[in-house]
Amino acid sequence: MTPRELVDEAVKYGSTHLSVTDHDTISGINEAIEHSKEVNGPEIITGIEFSCHHKREDIHILAYYIPLDNLALNGFLESKYAKREERFRCVIDKLAELGFPIKPDDVKAYAPGGMKMAPQIVKVLFDKNFIKSEKEARNFVRDYLMPGKKAYVEHGDNPDEIIAFFHNLGSVTSLAHPNKIHDPSIVSDVISMGIDGLEFYYPNIIGEKRKKLALLIKENQLIATGGSDFHGVYSDSKLGSGNVPQSVLKDIQKALKSLRNV
Repeated sequence: MTPRELVDEAVKYGSTHLSVTDHDTISGINEAIEHSKEVNGPEIITGIEFSCHHKREDIHILAYYIPLDNLALNGFLESKYAKREERFRCVIDKLAELGFPIKPDDVKAYAPGGMKMAPQIVKVLFDKNFIKSEKEARNFVRDYLMPGKKAYVEHGDNPDEIIAFFHNLGSVTSLAHPNKIHDPSIVSDVISMGIDGLEFYYPNIIGEKRKKLALLIKENQLIATGGSDFHGVYSDSKLGSGNVPQSVLKDIQKALKSLRNV
């Protein structure tokens, strides 16, 4: 889904605010901002979801209100690109061995800003009829591209480095979908690293997990952030499914002022 299509979907849903937090890239945000202005759509909150690795698990750090024209940010992202490119080619090689002979250039044709991720791989597999439905797409991602699966290749940076970097930019950070993290000590570690919030308003955070997460947020005076984690055609969730209240935006903006000493 392109940034324009994402904005159009948000307009249909009736969203007042939309944070575009692509994995490890900011290349689609300006397009989303401009198109949202054209269609009188939601206010776009600049953001990114950064891939990290800690204690043998992949975790994702969200950063909100990032400065798009910042030289330090753009240089930082460029420095990470070579590592992402190497990992991407390893994933493609593994998929070829597993019976999905797609080429790097096929995937690059769909890659915003040169970033190759699961959505672009899925689109190529649709083109080549390896995948023929949204259900097959979701199953493919689950069975081949998730941590520990057949074509997965370990990646990511240290979360403390990423949190510190975005704090230096004056951006608010949050740990994405903590309910998906298997080792509870990882969440505690990330809190000790200075994270500003934990993603609480998120699909399928219910029951005892919700109670424990709420207590953790209260005890550590964190922001309860939220989002739908919508990834387009193969996504298990729908845009807006996190049911994020307006109070979250106010809490993030309050933390933003504190970070920037406004």
